[in-house]
Amino acid sequence: MNRRLLIIPVEIKARELAAKLLLGALAVARGYSVVIGRGGEVASFARYLPPGVFLEKDVAVGRRKQFEVLAERGHALVAWDDEGVVEINYDWYVRYRIDRENLSRLQYFFAWGPKQANVIRKHFPELADRVLEVGNPRMDLLRPVFKGLWQVEASAYKKRYGDYILINTNFAGVNIFNKQPENFVQLIADRLSLNKDEAAIFAASLDFSKLIYERFKSLLLSLAQAFPETQIVLRPHPSEHHDTWRELSAGLQNVHVIYEGTAVGWIAGCRVLVHNGCTTGLEGVVMGGAPVIAYRPHISEDYELTLPNNLSIQAFTESEVMAAVRSALEGESLLKSDSADRLLCAHIASLSGKLSSDLILNGIDKVKPRNDKRHLFQFPLVYRLKRIYIRLFFAVYGAVNFLRHGNRDAFRPHLFRQEDIDEINAILGQLAVADSRIQGVVAERIFPFCYRLVRKS
Repeated sequence: MNRRLLIIPVEIKARELAAKLLLGALAVARGYSVVIGRGGEVASFARYLPPGVFLEKDVAVGRRKQFEVLAERGHALVAWDDEGVVEINYDWYVRYRIDRENLSRLQYFFAWGPKQANVIRKHFPELADRVLEVGNPRMDLLRPVFKGLWQVEASAYKKRYGDYILINTNFAGVNIFNKQPENFVQLIADRLSLNKDEAAIFAASLDFSKLIYERFKSLLLSLAQAFPETQIVLRPHPSEHHDTWRELSAGLQNVHVIYEGTAVGWIAGCRVLVHNGCTTGLEGVVMGGAPVIAYRPHISEDYELTLPNNLSIQAFTESEVMAAVRSALEGESLLKSDSADRLLCAHIASLSGKLSSDLILNGIDKVKPRNDKRHLFQFPLVYRLKRIYIRLFFAVYGAVNFLRHGNRDAFRPHLFRQEDIDEINAILGQLAVADSRIQGVVAERIFPFCYRLVRKS
């Protein structure tokens, strides 16, 4: 492999894959060899690769062991936080999402924008020079130049559903996939080492989320009745229990609970988007297409995710939602928040000018992995022999996960599947149309859920 190696894990495919493929393909154009794939498998696989640059999606305390092992194997560590742009309280955010030990192991942390960067610098002043305000590749893909990436997907949805209303939900903490809410607070408290007061605050935030969740269930039924000739697509958060929504909407011919494709593709195809505190609301505003409505039946300074709500058209009652949706369907102009542009610039860098991906790669170009000491299985000849073992390892790993976790492992295909290589290459082809630097970049499967990006003539 090329000594300039970039390793990119992907956790939630629908949210991250296209953006990380853009970053990876532009890295290939700079001479990197890029390995990308499903998060846990790529992190395990990286232990046996020559020292490179490993890009992680967060620096929470749960990454400590992984970072320690990767650093010991000579990899240079960089990271961003996929969920760092939308937060209830940034001081609380630093407490449970930014671990000092992990941050100190990084060469660079790529912040979404000034707000996130300044909060981290305030709490960790000795590490302030490692925090770069560069935005995120997910925002790159919302620029007009990449519009073609979503047009095919959006056109397919329009053909299936016509002028549809899109509802994006964000209730993973109260509509839990494994249906064990009574254990969720304790699980998170143990994972994040929360004290009694912090656990109580977390529990209160879930109580508030449950209030919004119940009102959204009522809203779905009301919208279905108010607009019987219009299709309604409800796209749950990937960590929610989707069957809860399917059971609620059973018998409603114009309601479809669907988790497929990308959030941006669904947003690009809809006539109006309804959400509460969801990053997709922010994405919809940045795209500048369909009107984005924030339904806020309950207000809380302590527990609301204010950024996407404040960027959106405000609706505080079901009747206000109905009026706004009706206006959108009839083609009337809806005014967004007057402060939207200021809010966006305060929270997200690189919305124009150089791509965020390019700024991130400028930072990665300065990073030097350790090549002075390699683990035995990181040498090329031994690595080739190791391939057989790794294939067997993943086969056993998958079987054990299936036996041990049952329902939880059933969730994994929503994140990344082994057969996704065709989709990956389709995305790369569409990216190449928008940016000529990516032309010729394709993916090759090297192990289950792990792919290498290379340029071919």
